[in-house]
Amino acid sequence: MGQLIRNNTALRRLYYRSRLLRSASEADETNIISKLARDAPRTFVDFGFHPIEFNCIVLARNPDWRGLLIDGSKRQVDDPRVLWPERINSRIFPDNRKSQRRPQPLLEEI
Repeated sequence: MGQLIRNNTALRRLYYRSRLLRSASEADETNIISKLARDAPRTFVDFGFHPIEFNCIVLARNPDWRGLLIDGSKRQVDDPRVLWPERINSRIFPDNRKSQRRPQPLLEEI
């Protein structure tokens, strides 16, 4: 059953949507980040994320915050584009060893 959900994009995203209703940050990072960012601009960047479990998930739910999720996996990056509002952007971090092109600036849209 799990393999069927993982391999079917529509089922995987439906599963993720149901999990988003009860998900939290990976540990207790949310409280720490909230305290540190009390007077900071309402923007976050999260490297190496899962579409429904990442350190800044509580900030992503807050409409006052904008964010950038970065991962090396195309699937990890494509799912949040459907699951999260436009103020939460996701990008693939290019592997510079495979490409001689300069990577696109990551924070241009934030």
